[in-house]
Amino acid sequence: MTVIKKMALLGDPAVGKTSLVQRFVFDMFDDRYITTIGAKVIKKEMVVDGSELKLMIWDLLGQDTFDHLVSSTLKGVEGAFIVFDLTRKNTLERIPKFLSMVEGINGDVPLIVLGNKKDMESDIEVREEDTHKYTVDIGNPYYATSAKTGENVELAFKELGKMILNPDEE
Repeated sequence: MTVIKKMALLGDPAVGKTSLVQRFVFDMFDDRYITTIGAKVIKKEMVVDGSELKLMIWDLLGQDTFDHLVSSTLKGVEGAFIVFDLTRKNTLERIPKFLSMVEGINGDVPLIVLGNKKDMESDIEVREEDTHKYTVDIGNPYYATSAKTGENVELAFKELGKMILNPDEE
């Protein structure tokens, strides 16, 4: 039996949400930036702990002017990634906004914070210890990812899949 679950990626514009989804679902990367208009929904089936899971992955736009649209698409989300850009520290500082958005609509659902663009080592502004107050200190798992190389992308999606299927084990 396949279990169907809705999950979302949230974060500022150009942090790599769409690139992470493309890497996970299609194992591809395209470094041309194209703004997400509204929300894209992509399905991905995977096996997690012996269970068949079909993720309905909602890739949500990051512009503040569309917060009302993002809020309405978050209804029913059973897990989420909050994504920031390791090369832009200001995107890390906006994590609480996205956390409260998800929690305000869905209550306590599994959340994982992703610091994307790990491959851009010479441009990284965010240190590991900078992430603690948004991750370790409040109990959210954290992964530094690279949509370009694929580093930690599948691992993060599988971990969120486990958390969604077994929310009591968090």
